Amino acid sequence: MSDFSLSGHAALIAGSSRGIGEEIALAMVEAGAEVVLHGLEDAPVQASLRQHCYLQEDLLAEGGTDRLLDTAFSANPLLDLLVCNVGNYFDVPVLEMTRELWTKTMRLNVEAAYFLAQGFAKRLVALGRPGAIVITSSTNGFHPEFDSTAYDTSKGALVMMTRSMALSLAEHGIRVNGLAPGFIETPLTSRA
Repeated sequence: MSDFSLSGHAALIAGSSRGIGEEIALAMVEAGAEVVLHGLEDAPVQASLRQHCYLQEDLLAEGGTDRLLDTAFSANPLLDLLVCNVGNYFDVPVLEMTRELWTKTMRLNVEAAYFLAQGFAKRLVALGRPGAIVITSSTNGFHPEFDSTAYDTSKGALVMMTRSMALSLAEHGIRVNGLAPGFIETPLTSRA
């Protein structure tokens, strides 16, 4: 990564205590960014990340996204990058899907990502600061997987959310891009 520098930038990486988010955090640190990490666990797995600010917040809890943003900007007022890597997989076969599991999937994978990105953008606009937001979707947002109906739907929503936010926030100097990784061995996928 020596040709790529994030020196002078500060990033909130939501969902960075494990898996893909943790690797994104490691790469951003290597590129020179200051980072604020987030997860549900007590601390990141990687010892090298434990020296950085780590915020524990449940984004399914009422007001969770607002609390995370408040705490993150208090920890580092210079934040200008957001990685929205929140989400989980709660699917069961389509004929067994319940409203509770469907709602939990949409609230975490779509609603939390939307309001994190929106809240982050509001702060940047109020500060007159340009920035960038990256939203992690999945190849499941483009190609269905057997009995993964709620997850696939949520990831498809993130693809369109990224495109729509990119159009809406461009005039404020805020870039919005997406990642759509395929199957990657992580603690989440090892449970599947």
